[in-house]
Amino acid sequence: RVTVSTVEDWDEYVQWERALLKDAFSEEGNIEELARTLTKGAQTPLEKIRKIFHYAAQEIRYQQDYENTIAGVKPHAAPVVIERGYGDCKDKAVLMIGLAKKLDLELRFAILRTTNAGRVIKETPNQQFNHAIVYVPKQDGINDGFFLDPTTDGLDMGNLRYDDQGAVSLVFNPKDDSYEFISIPYQNPAFQAHHYSIDINVKSVTKAEANLRYSGRGTFAASARRILRNTEQAKKFYEKVGARMFVASSVVDATVKNNDDIWKPLELNLNLNISNSVQTIGKAYRLKLPQTFPLNSVVSLNSRTTPLYMGVPDAIGTTVKVNLPRGFGFKDAPQNIELSHKCFSFTRQTKQKYRSLEIKTQYTRSCVEITTEEYQSFRSAVQK
Repeated sequence: RVTVSTVEDWDEYVQWERALLKDAFSEEGNIEELARTLTKGAQTPLEKIRKIFHYAAQEIRYQQDYENTIAGVKPHAAPVVIERGYGDCKDKAVLMIGLAKKLDLELRFAILRTTNAGRVIKETPNQQFNHAIVYVPKQDGINDGFFLDPTTDGLDMGNLRYDDQGAVSLVFNPKDDSYEFISIPYQNPAFQAHHYSIDINVKSVTKAEANLRYSGRGTFAASARRILRNTEQAKKFYEKVGARMFVASSVVDATVKNNDDIWKPLELNLNLNISNSVQTIGKAYRLKLPQTFPLNSVVSLNSRTTPLYMGVPDAIGTTVKVNLPRGFGFKDAPQNIELSHKCFSFTRQTKQKYRSLEIKTQYTRSCVEITTEEYQSFRSAVQK
């Protein structure tokens, strides 16, 4: 790839960007009244910012509607976005900044190139950016600066989109017309956390049922929230979740909580018929337990000539309880394991008592990328 530019330096590019933003921060209309209404009851600066973010993310529909070519890079003013009820990434960012200003809070306009589009090449100043978000600088009540992305449809409060994390952002400071490049850090695994609690009741060799409870946040939860808005799609989604946990299972009934509430983790409750999941092997029977360790598929190659990109850090915790009927016992059960690698950790604890079995697993991944030199040790740990 070769990149070329007719722009002399980043100062020249920023002048162009400032010209695009010149009329964006209009204070006409009822923007101050809206800001006060949205943040009523909020005491701290952070609480007020979260209220503004929730409005921009949930109440303003994400939509690209360019009436002319320049609208692809020039944002609409906040009053226009409010009146229309929709906007794209830069419109939402401008709206948040305008609302915050009426509350004496400082938010800054930030542009970036999302990680799935490649890295910003600083040596070639030009229009390399495809996304706009908000940077919250350090100020009274805010100890450290952080980024917010109001284009996250269904993503939990506090979470950044996966393709924002790891990117380099160009942030504009309106106070002194300065700008700076700021790297967007990866969030810790708790922001992509999943918790499964599964109770299995084997009533006979031909009848078994399971109750699956899921609680989680992050990219999966956001995708699920969007799917669950459609009743027919929701039914298919429940079946896919059940089938991923137990082969040949079927959903008896399903309920969901917090699918419209991004302040809390998404919760699913599935009752499954897993009778067809019990296999006959000679004089014994086998039930394959749910697999929630997600790294199996990434080490299929014996060796690599390029780094392995893992994505944003994540964590999964699982508790599985199995109860057998009278006259039956356990022939084999998963063994205890404790594994610590520089990229991830995994533990499994198994407790057995008479006809009951409890298995707890905890997985946490902190790394984002595996180099070619690290791949063999990483692969060995995953295979173990």
